[in-house]
Amino acid sequence: MANQQYYSLFTEKGLALLREAIQNGTKLGITDMSFGDGNGVVPEPSASSVKLVNEVYKTQLNRLAPSSKNPNWLEADAVIPSAIGGFNIREVGLWAGNVLVAYSNYPPTYKPSADQGTAQIKTIRIVLQIDNTANFELKIDASVVMATVQYVEDLQKKNLIQAESLDELLAINAPFDGLSVYLKSIHKNLGLGDGTFTYNSAKSNINNGVSVFNGWCRSSFMLV
Repeated sequence: MANQQYYSLFTEKGLALLREAIQNGTKLGITDMSFGDGNGVVPEPSASSVKLVNEVYKTQLNRLAPSSKNPNWLEADAVIPSAIGGFNIREVGLWAGNVLVAYSNYPPTYKPSADQGTAQIKTIRIVLQIDNTANFELKIDASVVMATVQYVEDLQKKNLIQAESLDELLAINAPFDGLSVYLKSIHKNLGLGDGTFTYNSAKSNINNGVSVFNGWCRSSFMLV
């Protein structure tokens, strides 16, 4: 990893859990992702890590699945809602219970909070190299995926996953297929054209000005 500035790796305890899961047919059970500010410095990932340098936020995963780009890659996604922020992200961790399974440094990124005047939903993805993806895929607990989908739905009900305007919706970082966001208004503060939009990467080049905006497809609509 010497030539890579930003990368992720399994920790020693994470590798032990992975070997146990493959050998015994048990579930690895990665369920959470945490974020840290590195105490002001971008850390260098170490397999001996058992925690982040300075954790600032932790949430359930929204997605855990093999990559469509490479069958040996495992992708883990988590969403930081617009209401959460006021901190820098320089490190990211994946957790199975209280065990840090994987650790990654991250390009310094400031995550504002809504009360700072800039509402921003941010999606963070960690990609891990898996030598035996076929076995590992079988160990992914389907109930975890269902739980994280429910988690997103609960956030939507609390109006945490939302965008104030179309410009804010289109500015969401690295959206993934199936991510739904409540758009309060096409134009900020006008109260017109609100509804729920779901991202579809197959339509990322389509913008008809009504129902599809660069991959964001309208699934509900309401005039107020």
